[in-house]
Amino acid sequence: MFQDLTVQRAFTVASKAHAGQQRRNGEPVFVHCVETARTLAELGLTADVVAAGLLHDILDDTLMTEPQLRSHFSHPLVDMVCKVSRMSTICQLNRDQQADRPLDRAKLTDTLMCMADPRCVLIKLADRLHNMRTIAALPEQKRQRMAQESMDIFSPLANRLGVWSLKAELEDLCFQQLHPVQHSQLQKRLKESQHRGSIELALNKLSQHLDCIGKSSAISQTVYAQDMQLLYINVSIYLLLLQSYSFTSFCCYFFWSLAYCTWHTPMVADKN
Repeated sequence: MFQDLTVQRAFTVASKAHAGQQRRNGEPVFVHCVETARTLAELGLTADVVAAGLLHDILDDTLMTEPQLRSHFSHPLVDMVCKVSRMSTICQLNRDQQADRPLDRAKLTDTLMCMADPRCVLIKLADRLHNMRTIAALPEQKRQRMAQESMDIFSPLANRLGVWSLKAELEDLCFQQLHPVQHSQLQKRLKESQHRGSIELALNKLSQHLDCIGKSSAISQTVYAQDMQLLYINVSIYLLLLQSYSFTSFCCYFFWSLAYCTWHTPMVADKN
């Protein structure tokens, strides 16, 4: 996708327009544009949408004007950038008015869906997803506000468009900010459960192989340490192998099971 000429032109224009700009976490602003475009490309969207993702902040955060942008790109592409810019303006106006009156989040979601075509909503969702991924650099109050807004407005938008992978990650990031203790506990339990499943699968494979060659496996259950973090396998299987086979065979089985448990343990992404 990034080999497309329109995308490459958007890459060049955006990198020059955002030159010297930095986000709170120290990254160049242009990195955010690229990550937004990458998410859109991963969703399988067209080159024009990916290019618009690269340019989505150019009218709001740089000196580039709409007529100048139209001199570089097709009108449909620039129209998408303009609509995304208007969506950002509406969201900002909504934040400014929150202190004066309760927010009708359902009405705002309907407004955003009606005012822009689905491609523009997807660009805004990709923009918000990367903002949530890099939210750690923001002050606590702003993190809470952004997470709540993402949960109340952007997650329903993703749901309406059927972008389940984006919706799931967005909600997980929001939950991590809004309920950090509960998120940490759930993540810990999930890691323990997945690690146990991988080790038990390795033990089952070893047991089946030993049964096929007529040897009793004598594998006992996987045992948890008292703090529920350390997992170990009963050593009886390895003693049996050492007694029944050569030392070389014992080492092969041991390192095979160790490698299986290591390489096949699902990892939970660290959300920073």
